[in-house]
This record gives sequence, structure tokens and C-alpha cells, in this order.
Amino acid sequence: MEATNFRRGLRELFLPALDHALGCPADSADIQSATTVEAAAVIERYRVDWNENCGPYNLEFTAFLIGAYRTLQRRMPPVSSRTIIEAALDLGFAWLTDKSRAGLDAAQDPFVMLTDISREREQRFFGTNFAFDRPRDDNAAYHLDVTRCWYVEICIAEGERALAPVFCSFDKAWFKAVNPGRDGFVFRRPTTIANGDDRCRFYFERIANSPRPGRS
Repeated sequence: MEATNFRRGLRELFLPALDHALGCPADSADIQSATTVEAAAVIERYRVDWNENCGPYNLEFTAFLIGAYRTLQRRMPPVSSRTIIEAALDLGFAWLTDKSRAGLDAAQDPFVMLTDISREREQRFFGTNFAFDRPRDDNAAYHLDVTRCWYVEICIAEGERALAPVFCSFDKAWFKAVNPGRDGFVFRRPTTIANGDDRCRFYFERIANSPRPGRS
């Protein structure tokens, strides 16, 4: 995922999508402004210590979600705030679902394409603020365990632990693009740290006897 596209999703798409999810209230400009201010404060608190090996747009993404959550909680209960943010992410990052689907359609082997992207993101997007283990990595299955989640850590540090599962919901922007019958593999994520498990488990598994790698 390119940084420019991700930042565009935050600034040009997420905030308007938040407005839409709220039903375009009369004070929408104030909500967007307050969210941006809250996000800037979070970024400032962590910018100095942010690991250079991690994408800076990941910090921005986290900060905007925390900023939106805090802003919305002044108007509604926390559960409603999370629901609104999840709806805004789904709408604002629909382009990511479309891009993922297009990539899978164009790939010679969708399984290889998506697992290669996962490996790259581990290094370039997440970096050392997260910890990974690969209990299985072969041509039939790719099992990735996230054993340390910075999203959960920062939510706890910022006193917003209840927000953490929203970051898991964002994964739907790419994994709902997977079509097992067409792509020749299934994706599962049975556990997440944000939901109280010991690790996040991302399982990519080929469908046995697929007529062609990645294609039905």
C-alpha cells in the first residue's frame, strides 16, 4: 500500500466518510476539525520515538482513529462511537478492497501474490513495533502469528483500550476481496490480541485439488 494512497484515504476519504456515517450532522466541520486536532496531538506524543523502520503513515492512521473516537465520545456512547468509525473505515477505504480484488484478478497465483504482500508489509508498514512468527510457510499454507500488536499497546497507553478491535475490523478492507472459488485459497483470522487472545492468527491456505494454482 503506497503512503500517498494511505494518506489520501485518511485526509480525503476517511473524514468525509465519518461525516457520512454520522448522517451529515450540522456540526460536521467541527467534528472533522476536532478529530484532526486530537490526531495531531497523538502524533506529536509518539513522533520522536517512532521507529524509523515503520511507515509513518501507520502512526497517522492510528492517531486519526483515536482522534475520531475521542471526538465522537463527546456526543455518544463508546460502543456507538466504535460502530460509526468502523462504518467510516468500510466506506472510506472501499478503494483498498477494489485494489486488492484487481490485484488478485491480475495475479498468476493469487495465493503467492497476497502472501508476498503480507511479508513485505511486515517489514515496511509494521516494522519492529510489531512482532511476528510464521509457524507454517510453504506452498500450501502461510500461517502468520502476530505476537505483539502496537495498536493494542497505544490504545492502552492512550486510555482507549476499547478501541483496539476497530483496527482488526480494518483488515476487512483487504481480506473481504478474497474469493476462495476464484483465487484457490481461503483466508482465516480466528484470533486477535485486541479481542483478548494471546496472538493474532492470519491463516492463508490453498484449497486442495484446485485445478490451477490460485484459479478455479
